Amino acid sequence: MSASELLRVWVVGGGLHVSLTRGFDDPAVWGLALVDVARHVARAYAQEGDCTEEEALERIRSLWVAELTSPTDLGETTAHS
Repeated sequence: MSASELLRVWVVGGGLHVSLTRGFDDPAVWGLALVDVARHVARAYAQEGDCTEEEALERIRSLWVAELTSPTDLGETTAHS
């Protein structure tokens, strides 16, 4: 299974939409996968000259912690087989 089959994220009308396949037996593996995605995003910002990779990663981490602590939108999840 490729990564594109596990997780897709897009923005429509200013709202975040996610399609995912559970993919792993252990949910902890998603922690690793999400950190890998964050690092790729941080590198993209750095390569485009918006900030350093470290600055981008810190901004991602900071909002991640804030959102886990006090969610702004829990959204909804529908399981499909």
